[in-house]
Amino acid sequence: MGHAANAEPSSIAAARAAHTELYEGVLSFFGEYDMLVTPTVILPPYDMDLRYPSRLGKVQFGNYLDWMVLSWALTVTQCPAMSVPIGFTSAGLPVGLQIVSKPFAEPMLLAAAAAFEAAHPAVATATPCAPARPDAKFEGGVDGPRTAREAEQHAQGAGAAFQALLQPIGELYASSL
Repeated sequence: MGHAANAEPSSIAAARAAHTELYEGVLSFFGEYDMLVTPTVILPPYDMDLRYPSRLGKVQFGNYLDWMVLSWALTVTQCPAMSVPIGFTSAGLPVGLQIVSKPFAEPMLLAAAAAFEAAHPAVATATPCAPARPDAKFEGGVDGPRTAREAEQHAQGAGAAFQALLQPIGELYASSL
């Protein structure tokens, strides 16, 4: 992957066209729906001794951001998003709900989050467990590097596996156009 400073003008134009297509798809989605609601992340809280998750069950993540795909992927859509507490895993670890509204609809987003918290006061005011709690049980087969060297080795090897995971999502999006 190169840097933008070295990109050919045709590559930049293609990226801008792809972004425009994505943005138009987002506007079309929000023409039908007021909000998009997703989990904040795709896995439960993980052992604090991991630098980041590199695997969830059989799914290998390509880098230290891939486990947060539901959060970072929305950044390029220019949609405001926020996370509210929704509850706890069976081990007592906190779980978040991400609420997304159409571009420039921050007041609607804040109102939706406030309405959710008002409807679920026990969750909104609960104190989650301390992340360093020694008896916390981590679920779901989450694993990852614990040292800088392990993180470097992971970054060199797992990208293709994660791209293969995302390919069906891209195909589904393309087929819906």
